[in-house]
Amino acid sequence: MLVLGVVLLPFFSTSTFAHVALWDPSLFGFDGVVEGVVDYNNNLPVQPLRLSDGYTEEQWFGHGFKGFPPADGIFMELPAGGTYHGQVSANRAGTTYRDPSRTDAFEEHAAGADDAGSLHTIINFGEDISDKLQYLGGTSLSIAYLSDIDLLKPSDLVVFSVNASSVWWREVDYQVPEGLPAWTTAASVLGIGFTPPVSPSLQTSPYASDQHLLPLADNVNAEGRGEGYPFEMYQLLYRCKVTGVVAQTGTEVTTVAAGQLSTLCESNPSTCVVGAKQPHYWSQASGNNNFDADPPTHNARYGFTDGAQNDIFLRSATTTDNGTFTTTHVATPTESSLGASALSRRNRTPDAKKRWAKFKARGSHSALKGHGSV
Repeated sequence: MLVLGVVLLPFFSTSTFAHVALWDPSLFGFDGVVEGVVDYNNNLPVQPLRLSDGYTEEQWFGHGFKGFPPADGIFMELPAGGTYHGQVSANRAGTTYRDPSRTDAFEEHAAGADDAGSLHTIINFGEDISDKLQYLGGTSLSIAYLSDIDLLKPSDLVVFSVNASSVWWREVDYQVPEGLPAWTTAASVLGIGFTPPVSPSLQTSPYASDQHLLPLADNVNAEGRGEGYPFEMYQLLYRCKVTGVVAQTGTEVTTVAAGQLSTLCESNPSTCVVGAKQPHYWSQASGNNNFDADPPTHNARYGFTDGAQNDIFLRSATTTDNGTFTTTHVATPTESSLGASALSRRNRTPDAKKRWAKFKARGSHSALKGHGSV
């Protein structure tokens, strides 16, 4: 199964918390968590994964929804060399997947017309964002080639697309690399993610002593709205498949390389990590792969280009008996650098409903129930 992982690292407002999700029927948790009930007003996936909640990797990875998969036969289709068109909103009801009886107009942005602050940025609606991308952290799509989601771990995901101008618009595009391999079985897993920017005041660094105050950037707009509390992230999983893969001939096989850890290289671009990179996992009780004091971003600050990540591939000299191959041959658990380590693992995940109840009881979902209702 192809798994898509989305990690969102948003900017925050001092007055509200920007809680959004990329909505697609392939999302784990898309219909809610009540079996047999479609929740058109679903806002559970948008709740932040906060440092203060103390979530372990088992709890935050997949946002507690691994036991609530999309309907059979539903995939996010990723056109190789093309564009995936998605929708970002604080509630499923803010997208075309809302109650079909509704006929009111959709918002242009990922939040309501009077709620720019909830996107955790100092930019106001109506402003040109082309020269203000530094106030948007960017969002990433990442992929893993695995047949069982319960074998998946965060390090298996590799970022293949970045949108540096998000979170902002409701409708969002992600460019898909032309060489992205297909999968020999039905689907893969994809993830999306983002993290917050810096706060407009002194904040205690989560990775320093309690006495250490981190002087964060003083980003405040004319109305006095800042970017807010930064120590949280967003991460969701989707079932996906790559389409439009063209059969190739030759002596090389293309695979997705194992993801490296990206590092802050804003002041010296020559030091940016080149090649396949993992998403940022940050500000959690366990499972972090980034321990920077300031929130990491999925943009040029960490070596991510805006659009398709075309440097994620490996090529190896492998041929079939007739001297030809297709990209669908390379993404198998035994051949893929992403899947090999996962094969030896066993599912240690508790019963899905018990896991959800435990996750919800820890604070974020229950405390914020009702946020983003439309």
